[in-house]
Amino acid sequence: MKKPIFKSKECKKITSRATITISSGNTKTATGGVHTGSCHMCSQRFLLLIILLGFFFSTVTAFSENTEFIIQNSYLSESHKEALIIELRNAIDDGIPENLLEPRIREGIAKGAEGERILQVLRNEIQLLKKARVILLSVHGGKKLLKDEASWARTANLLSIGISEEEIKTIVEACQKRWRDYRSATYLYASLIRWKLSREKSLKLIEAVLESSLKGEDFTGIIETLIEGRRLHIPPEKMAERIIATLPDINSAEELSEKILYINQ
Repeated sequence: MKKPIFKSKECKKITSRATITISSGNTKTATGGVHTGSCHMCSQRFLLLIILLGFFFSTVTAFSENTEFIIQNSYLSESHKEALIIELRNAIDDGIPENLLEPRIREGIAKGAEGERILQVLRNEIQLLKKARVILLSVHGGKKLLKDEASWARTANLLSIGISEEEIKTIVEACQKRWRDYRSATYLYASLIRWKLSREKSLKLIEAVLESSLKGEDFTGIIETLIEGRRLHIPPEKMAERIIATLPDINSAEELSEKILYINQ
């Protein structure tokens, strides 16, 4: 007869506790050992610790990657670093989102631009954003666009490419019932200007597009139709008139193209 492995009182206590654990629903291991409930709890706690540490370090990383951190860790001189940080903080205090300023600074540093040049670009961007804010607030409902940082930035971009305050106001007013299509409308307008279409005609076309059933993502179809019209030697002004006249009766860019390209010229 084999002698028992455990002889001490302590070992007997361990065996007894293990037996109670097994009777409570835990299973034996392949070698005859026991998985206790405490092991499972340890695993859960360890997993929770890993998740919390991951969250902590991701938060620290996000914080460390803010604009001031980028500036401080750049090649710029201390005087330029200080000037940029002062401009940045003043702009943020004035209500301009840091998200709208950081790309300019990051881009300048990435390109190895001189500190004075980066500072000039930042100041110019701040002024454009301030002016864009004034324009949006001056139009009924413009606050909705101002709350959308992308629309605010897009308005500032329009100013930077030479679109006038009055032109922007006209587009904003035309978007009263279609705020989500504001940026699509502005991209279309800028494209029409590049196509040498008169600004007056371009604005009328934008107003007609926004009053139509054409979806914002289909606005690019207008430019495609103009391109095809040029291939057929149809002048842009004449094409614009056809588009304006046809927009109330169509629901897609494809339908628009079919209706106006191959009618008698």
